[in-house]
Amino acid sequence: MAYGSTNTVTSYQDLRVSDDGTFLQHFVITHINFSKQLTDASDVLLQEHPAYIDKPISVVKLIVFYHADNGSWYECEDIDIASITLRNQEPMWLADSLINIEPDKLVSFAIKGYLRVKGKPGRDNATRKRIHKNLSQPFQLKIVITDNFNKQCSLIVEQLNKPLEYDTSESFVKYNQSSINNLLAFVYADDCNDDERVFMAIYIDKEHQLVIKSGHSYSITLGRKNIRTMEFEAKQNQTTE
Repeated sequence: MAYGSTNTVTSYQDLRVSDDGTFLQHFVITHINFSKQLTDASDVLLQEHPAYIDKPISVVKLIVFYHADNGSWYECEDIDIASITLRNQEPMWLADSLINIEPDKLVSFAIKGYLRVKGKPGRDNATRKRIHKNLSQPFQLKIVITDNFNKQCSLIVEQLNKPLEYDTSESFVKYNQSSINNLLAFVYADDCNDDERVFMAIYIDKEHQLVIKSGHSYSITLGRKNIRTMEFEAKQNQTTE
């Protein structure tokens, strides 16, 4: 068992939180190569039983563990395996993890599963498509397989979250360049508990209207008439606009 040339570990968090305060952290490991290779110890055995050399072996058990902050390894749940014959082919998940490996043949597999995490999943797609912050980084998974001769092989793979891309004044202008004529203000606050940036922007749009935008969803547009009305009412009531 070895890494494939395009080995990746992708992850996503389930939105549903159980009554015990946990949610499911899913992962998919791609392009793990399986092959039948003889060791020096097995060569001696096979000299006495040469018929086994040309026979396939079977993977009868596959377990995946994850490494926790306390240094222990814990078993993951609902492990599935799929063979991958083409680079961009979608995995075809097998009904069970029993697979046969022919002699002198390399087969690439994808492995998926999940673990239960205490806490809340991310609020948006960007924070959910990563390993949760309550788990260690780099996140380690250990694949352990057992063959029909009761021999075991293991491989550790690692996943590292990419830095989150937060909104800045520059990225906001670039994203909204078709509507912004002049950016007047951009303020933000970072929520470290939820890995989220809350921001508000004020700008003049292409139609010379004042736009107040909170995040990517809520905005208020004020034309010249609206602003003049607010100024007049403020003076009449001796209050601020």
